[in-house]
Amino acid sequence: EVLEGTIAKHLGVDVYKVTINAKVKKYKNTLDPQFQIYVTGLQSAYRGGEVIQFDVTPTQKGFLKLFMFENEQNVSVIYPNAYEPSLSLEGGKMVSFPTTSILDYVAEKKTKATSEHNYFIFVYTKIDIPFLLQPTYENILSWIYAIDPDQRTVQFHDLTIY
Repeated sequence: EVLEGTIAKHLGVDVYKVTINAKVKKYKNTLDPQFQIYVTGLQSAYRGGEVIQFDVTPTQKGFLKLFMFENEQNVSVIYPNAYEPSLSLEGGKMVSFPTTSILDYVAEKKTKATSEHNYFIFVYTKIDIPFLLQPTYENILSWIYAIDPDQRTVQFHDLTIY
């Protein structure tokens, strides 16, 4: 929450000074560099109606959550879902998504603009931590950052839909 803000010029450049009200969490541990996922097959651009498929290969056992941010108001949980339960992924074993043949992830352009930018957020955790909140930008980021860094890895992938 921004409490106060000012703009000033310094050497011809706008300088912003803000006072915020923020919650700060001090983590006990740092990132685990050995705990990673590798996402392959995900393209950076799709045509509307095109099927999105990709593979995830984790370095260690864990659990995946996948979110899509169309913008701050339109956020979706892509995986797990009603047709794909949360599964334990094994280290070193590639998993193809979607994980079932009865479901497609389809790129949909929802505005009349020539293109839309969406973001896939892959959150991979060492234990299964359910996301039980309404999927909003703030709720998802709060959920992610409530997990200690050594227990998660997060990847952001930009998708443009034409």
